[in-house]
Amino acid sequence: MKTIDVPTDNTPTGAQDKIAATVTANTGVKNWVIWGCNDENVMGGVTALANAGVGPDHVVGVGLGAYLACKEWKSDKPTGLRAALFINGKDVGALAVQTMYDKLKKGKDFPAEAFAPTTMVDRASWKSAGLTCG
Repeated sequence: MKTIDVPTDNTPTGAQDKIAATVTANTGVKNWVIWGCNDENVMGGVTALANAGVGPDHVVGVGLGAYLACKEWKSDKPTGLRAALFINGKDVGALAVQTMYDKLKKGKDFPAEAFAPTTMVDRASWKSAGLTCG
């Protein structure tokens, strides 16, 4: 297995451009796993691979956020974007408000770490997980 770190500007177009160049430089690779720090990187990578003729059966893309992934899954078109970690903005906001309330009202120190609930979703589960796709 070969790992290729591809720095991007965290936009779909930026990721697509960088990964397209990576695919061109690695034509012998048949199967790809794409992940990044957001859905934009993964979507750009999946698109670059599709444009290079790599079929979705040879791509496993895993996003972070699921806000772009769900748009892929809304269609019946096959995609290499297989899963994403759904981070509900309402949960993140509620955690931030509760933490601030506890600090201001109760004098509690901010926690060193705080975690909002997350859920891995895919084409079959994104709707039932509560993800709304704009």
